[in-house]
Amino acid sequence: MRATTFSRRDVGIGYLAGEGDDPHITRSYYVDGPAAETVIVRARAMREKAGTLSGHALGQAPDQAAELAAASLLDDVLAVVPATEGKVWSETVVERLAELRPAAYDGWRPEQLSAALKPYGVTTGRQVWGTDPATGKGANCKGVHREDIAAAVEVEAWLLLDRQSLQQQLEAIRAELREVNDRLTAIERRDSAARD
Repeated sequence: MRATTFSRRDVGIGYLAGEGDDPHITRSYYVDGPAAETVIVRARAMREKAGTLSGHALGQAPDQAAELAAASLLDDVLAVVPATEGKVWSETVVERLAELRPAAYDGWRPEQLSAALKPYGVTTGRQVWGTDPATGKGANCKGVHREDIAAAVEVEAWLLLDRQSLQQQLEAIRAELREVNDRLTAIERRDSAARD
């Protein structure tokens, strides 16, 4: 069997494999854009009547709790590391985060903070001088530099703007492709009617 066996007139005919011992030629249905729209409208009406629509199809925003927690991590770290401190031990940051948002950060360890900040290009491996609240003695420990967090927030803001711009460009391209597809479908119908 070769792909050249079929011509443009064989719309809806295909080679079906996996539905038995031997593959065979099968006729299906060709559904063009307008016919697909009709099917979609009817299917949606049936789902509305049955009450089975949910989520985006119903106009509901997706559950973004986890996404918001991840997206606000940088802002939360900025909130618990005031500009007057500049550099803070990772242990102190996770304690403050847990106080700020217990549901999101309770039980976090410095390793988790490090892993969560890594995708933003922020390292917690830099040495930070601080005072141990338990002993009152000064010591060097791994920690967070506020300037690194602030820079990451700025980068994320620019990336968000870039994503929104790209999304708008993509929507414009999709609209153009739909128009071209509609024109091609009209030409194919006209040509088909002329042949018949």
